[in-house]
Amino acid sequence: DAVHEEQEPTAETYRGEVSASGKERLSHLKQVATEALKKQGYDESNIVVEEYLNMRYEGTDNAIMIPKSPNSSFEEDFLALYQREFGFVLQNRDILIDDYRVRAVVPGETLKTPPTPEKLGVPTASLGTTRAYFENGWQEVLAYKVEDLQPGHNIPGPAIIVQPISTVVLEVGCEAFVTANGDLKIEIGKVDNVDHTNDTVKEVKEDPVQ
Repeated sequence: DAVHEEQEPTAETYRGEVSASGKERLSHLKQVATEALKKQGYDESNIVVEEYLNMRYEGTDNAIMIPKSPNSSFEEDFLALYQREFGFVLQNRDILIDDYRVRAVVPGETLKTPPTPEKLGVPTASLGTTRAYFENGWQEVLAYKVEDLQPGHNIPGPAIIVQPISTVVLEVGCEAFVTANGDLKIEIGKVDNVDHTNDTVKEVKEDPVQ
């Protein structure tokens, strides 16, 4: 998205709606923000402008930026957000406006989710095998070069995938999938899947010197 924001400070008390002078200031800010995007080459028909009031209770420092809503007033949204943030609202206390703000946006194209690649199964381990230490001890594991993987491949752990600047270690019970974009999606296995039958715990003895 292309975005341009404009904001001006003020010191007003909110009286159930934006004052006449406040509406004029918001209108001016909207014009300035819209013109800024038009200068960048965007068509005015594609520009969406959002209005905000920065509001707080009199005598407090906790200001909240409230966007304009078609279904509720600024005050209603302020009270709802204040209740959610702090767990209470203040009675018989004026609500102040600290800033007027607008946000002009040119929405970008919605990215399409790439299709799920055809399943290719487990590939050949191009780097053979190597020994690696996991939670349940030393194991002989398959090793892959990431360049040799294709969308649709899946690699069950434990395994090692070597990338140009890093190495991915797949733990026991985990599995990696190569997405349509060539990224690695790793699903974390449950701890219950790990075999601890061969684990041993050595007795810890106190050191009399300490």
